[in-house]
Amino acid sequence: MIRFEPLEGGVYKVSHEVESRGVVLFRRGEIVKVESVDPDPSMPECRFVAQCEKWHRQVRLRATDLECPHEYEYLPDGTSRCLTCGKNITSLGTELPFLAEECSQCNSRLEPGELVCGTCGLTTPFAVRQSIIEKEAKASKNRPVKEYHPGHSGYGSDVDLGLDIITGFFDIFGH
Repeated sequence: MIRFEPLEGGVYKVSHEVESRGVVLFRRGEIVKVESVDPDPSMPECRFVAQCEKWHRQVRLRATDLECPHEYEYLPDGTSRCLTCGKNITSLGTELPFLAEECSQCNSRLEPGELVCGTCGLTTPFAVRQSIIEKEAKASKNRPVKEYHPGHSGYGSDVDLGLDIITGFFDIFGH
């Protein structure tokens, strides 16, 4: 799971049902805007103020009550990155590791595109990302291409698309 800090003015999804004294204030998946960041002195983890439209009152939420709505931008390498939290995925939805600026083992600075740390030899997140992207590209070249027509049954249906994604997953990870 990607950790991020909600920001004032940010729009997020509610990660689970939020209740107070048995009353549901927010449902899972509901979109809320963080009006302000103002910690409750008695519960400092409850610091993100959002408007509860159902009960017409402001509610303080924890960071764990909120999750990123994941609005993606497409990158030149064929992957997508979330504009809010930075989550990076392939075209098949595989989550990729973040590109670190320093080695997680020896803290040496990593150059963009470096596959192995020059100091300790640890494989870099860039190398892991490239490996995943290359495996998915190879697997997708070996599968027949089907035309996708949402809502139509038979060849090219939603069911075929789902099976293609599952088949692609097994092709990549060998299960």
